[in-house]
Amino acid sequence: KIENSRRDHESEYNKIEMLESLLYEQGKYGLEPAVREAFRILGFKVFEREEYDKEYDLFSKDDALLVIGEIEGSEGQIDIAKYRQLLDYVDHEETINANKVKGILIGNGFIKKKPEERGEQFTERVITGCKNRKFCRITTYELYKTIRAVLSGAIQKEVIKEQILNCEDEFKLSTILKSERNAWAFAFKNLKPFLSDLKISTDDLKALVHNFSLNAYSYIASNKIKEMLGKETPGDLNNGSDKKTEFSDDEEFENNVKEIEK
Repeated sequence: KIENSRRDHESEYNKIEMLESLLYEQGKYGLEPAVREAFRILGFKVFEREEYDKEYDLFSKDDALLVIGEIEGSEGQIDIAKYRQLLDYVDHEETINANKVKGILIGNGFIKKKPEERGEQFTERVITGCKNRKFCRITTYELYKTIRAVLSGAIQKEVIKEQILNCEDEFKLSTILKSERNAWAFAFKNLKPFLSDLKISTDDLKALVHNFSLNAYSYIASNKIKEMLGKETPGDLNNGSDKKTEFSDDEEFENNVKEIEK
């Protein structure tokens, strides 16, 4: 059992280490394999390039839906070329092959800068085009943070997959986590009148809100890996700080928590 557990943790560590390529790599052999692996972790049935005869960087099938992604790494912003390529592929599948298609543009812009210092990674033309065609636009930094959240158990991969498939603008992990936490707060608020029936105290409910919901974005998986392997996990999102990542614009959630605590 110990050996199996060690292998599991080593496998998880290797996944995180490989996913470091999401932050600084570009091209067919650096960035693309990491993106495909990331989407597999999220539950997508992703094909390897040799398994299909198309030029798509990312190709997945989800029941009757085809998922086509174009992946670009750059020292500057992601410009219109990759968007046009994605547009051509999606139009061909929809008009010629009569398939239902979800288009996703994945960008790793400003690769020479630290991820948190990169700013807007897509040009205005790309943003406008993606919005008009309802393509999902996602940076590899957001994808990396999302994979860390999924591997840590902070959020279920099924939730993320559904959000990506329904995304018609820019994918942001913080927005999803805020929505999830507000849903928890709303549920707890409505449970409060029934505490006696549920045989749970107000203090226990408060603890659950603060310890689980507020701190959901944790590094449980990373800590386990460190314990098993005695290694530092790569790419700490907080640059070595022990402080958990905080997300802004949580006023609604905090108000819900205050209502529970009244």
